[in-house]
Amino acid sequence: MNDQKPSKNTDFDALFFPKNITIVGASSRRKFGKDIFVHSLSKNGYPKNKMFLVNPKYAGQQISGFNFYPSLKAIQEEELDLLYSSIRAELVPDMVREAVEKKVKFIVLFTSGFNELLTQKGYDLRDTVLKIIEGTGTRIIGPNCLGPLCSKSKVTYNPLVSSESGNIAFASQSGGHAMIIVEIQKHRSLYFSKGISFGNQIDVNCLDILDYYSKDPDTEVIGMYLESTGSANGNQFFQKMKEVTPYKPVIIWKGGQSETGERAAASHTGAVASPLSVWKNAVKQAGGIFVEESGQFWDLLYAFSKMVNTKYPKGDRAAVIVPGGGSSVEITDVMTKEGLQLNELSNETQQKLQPLYPDVNTSVRNPIDTGIAAADPSVLIKTAKILDQDEDIDIVLLYMPAHWINTFGGVLGESFTASIGRSFGRLYRKMSSLFVVISPIFVVDEVVARISTKFREILNDKNVLCFLGVKNASNTLRKILDYTKFHNK
Repeated sequence: MNDQKPSKNTDFDALFFPKNITIVGASSRRKFGKDIFVHSLSKNGYPKNKMFLVNPKYAGQQISGFNFYPSLKAIQEEELDLLYSSIRAELVPDMVREAVEKKVKFIVLFTSGFNELLTQKGYDLRDTVLKIIEGTGTRIIGPNCLGPLCSKSKVTYNPLVSSESGNIAFASQSGGHAMIIVEIQKHRSLYFSKGISFGNQIDVNCLDILDYYSKDPDTEVIGMYLESTGSANGNQFFQKMKEVTPYKPVIIWKGGQSETGERAAASHTGAVASPLSVWKNAVKQAGGIFVEESGQFWDLLYAFSKMVNTKYPKGDRAAVIVPGGGSSVEITDVMTKEGLQLNELSNETQQKLQPLYPDVNTSVRNPIDTGIAAADPSVLIKTAKILDQDEDIDIVLLYMPAHWINTFGGVLGESFTASIGRSFGRLYRKMSSLFVVISPIFVVDEVVARISTKFREILNDKNVLCFLGVKNASNTLRKILDYTKFHNK
């Protein structure tokens, strides 16, 4: 973490809600590479008459409904909110000078070839650009990045973005991660208020964005993939995080955790190495959540987005409903390693459960091995209700593999899936303890995949957490419990 000058104050509404967008170096003829912005913005519904494409090669022409201009000066608008640069690095300084004269508020430098090269030429280019914007109203995103995303304003860098807005805001130094998070959003039930890929962070940085997200009424959960704090003062960044985390969870995924990873991060975004222990401790002391890989990041964003307006688990005492003794042992091992308690149920609770499971090969101690009785969804619901009455239970987990739903659904098929999904949604609303479903996919075929997708879609719509694995669920719950304990929620 470096100690460069504090971030400048800026109103970022022009970045996420631009009145107009200019793209320098575009051709509009391709759907990838430097023309990804033209394609993504137009496909997402951003008005073409508010998009200005600058390329002397096509000046005066109209291609695919876009007007091309020879230069920024030729654009009639008095002020330009957002500009994307898709030109070579050595041409950027002159473009930035012209942008400053045109009163451009934000420049997204898709262009690479700056400090991430770790060469004197790259450093000099960075310093030149920063000198040009010094004392002006122009800010730079990047370089080596994709820029902002906002469903409400139709601003995006990915044509696959969902039109559905959510309560998660993310920031990523990696353009690849920023692409992936958009592409998996529907599958993982991740919906965003805002997002940004900001690359090397030579100007606009994680502190600026965290501050903006902290005040954004549409944002309730914040996630950041960082390789460094960029131009932000590290101490100020973590101080801001400490101010934000009591009312908005902040999840930090740190890239470059090993010596080799640090080298990769340096050549990726020009990141300055900092010991991993420093990051972990700083995030912990600020009340944030530190994660080590993408799966944890997606799972926590998902879980917090569902819980933040409903309920957090009251504690770490869990009861598990599972068909099968072997699965019971596995689940117990994994959850115990994550620090969750699977205590034997009280005699009173076991007596209430016993009539539901009279057959051999069942158990009501915890985990509750349902055996074949789980073929009747009403038995599962009654079991969960009984567990919810036990004051010594904070979390009720139901283990239900996707192929199991298919098997017991029989001739009812997908209608059975929809029925139990809705039933679990009604159950969740009535329970005081947290109800969580774990539904792994062991059999990969078209029917099971379709049933799994349908089942998870219904549960997510009802705000019922559904995980694809025991470790995913256990690790996520453990980190959420750590967060709620830290903030006394």
